[in-house]
Amino acid sequence: MDLSEMKENKKLVIVIIVVLLLTGLFCYFRFREPENVDVFQPEDGIVTNESTNTVEEAEEEEMIIVHVSGEVKEPGIVKLEEGERIADAIEKAGGATDDADLSKLNLAYVLEDGVKVRIPKKNEGENAGEYVSEESGEEVIQEGSIEAEETTQTTNKVVNINRANQEELMTLPGIGESTAQKIIDYRKENGNFQTIEDIKNVSGIGDSKFNQIKSLIKVK
Repeated sequence: MDLSEMKENKKLVIVIIVVLLLTGLFCYFRFREPENVDVFQPEDGIVTNESTNTVEEAEEEEMIIVHVSGEVKEPGIVKLEEGERIADAIEKAGGATDDADLSKLNLAYVLEDGVKVRIPKKNEGENAGEYVSEESGEEVIQEGSIEAEETTQTTNKVVNINRANQEELMTLPGIGESTAQKIIDYRKENGNFQTIEDIKNVSGIGDSKFNQIKSLIKVK
């Protein structure tokens, strides 16, 4: 093989190598899997905000307001979640004082929006004002003093429980938003109340609460 033929063969080999390299590079970039790249989508932020707002609104709707007075360290208005109990209200009000008589309370009673719970003091008499029953919970709040009953009767108008809306029912002592809605729901399912005593068929209204409102309600 002469020198010229060797040079031609060398050039051919180089050309083949270059073609193979180019072909390999083309195939690599053409068929490789794309890398996962996190791309910020403006819409994502909007959806997240809406979801957050929805959750916050739902949580806000489930809150109730309760007034805690008497033998607690920080008496006043407390905010609770729906379904929380008297024990939770006492805790939110800073806890009971050393003079509190917790034996008179049903600490497991589930509270409703708008009620007032007074934590009694040791050695109080039976007619010292509002008290909390140790029973199942139906008689949780009762106006013990005659003066308080007379004041309530003079400041509240008589409510027709067959026609009153939620706001009108809530003017009755001890009737919060939740109980008022239960009264309305009962009317829808069972028809009008025939007597004022029938309101005790509504969940959450026992003899004690009925005694508070019986002079302030009517059915006709």
